[in-house]
Amino acid sequence: MTIRTVLSAALLLVPLTACARPAPCEAGKTYINLVAPNDATIRTYVEIAATPDEREKGLMFRKNLAADAGMIFIWPDAAPRAFWMKNTLIPLDMVFIHGNNVLGVVENAAPMTETPRMVPGAADAVLEVPAGTAARYGINTDWVVMYCLPADIKPQVD
Repeated sequence: MTIRTVLSAALLLVPLTACARPAPCEAGKTYINLVAPNDATIRTYVEIAATPDEREKGLMFRKNLAADAGMIFIWPDAAPRAFWMKNTLIPLDMVFIHGNNVLGVVENAAPMTETPRMVPGAADAVLEVPAGTAARYGINTDWVVMYCLPADIKPQVD
């Protein structure tokens, strides 16, 4: 093997290595990166529900939600969480989070229902995204979460 072949092979690996890790947060952007075990990353631009009033209203009365948009509900502690879809006009997937880990996923929560949706375990955040997102990308408990939020919002991280 020549030195040229070795250098060419090394240069080909550089972009693959760079793409394997999520990029640092972009200044001025508010989003969540969901990262699969193979390092594939799904970016969701989020609105933040961090106060009791914001968490109570959530995505109620919305008529649509962009494919790359969602809402992150954040609490200062981890506890069992339950969500219903009262006054929510669009179907949603709910990604329950503990620290940086996906705790569980509720798929295709039907709109305008009061059935409690939850997963086993204590969550300190829940990400709501358009229904079908979890199935499309295979989001499950093997995935991890990277927060890119304003400095005054402090989710728990492991």
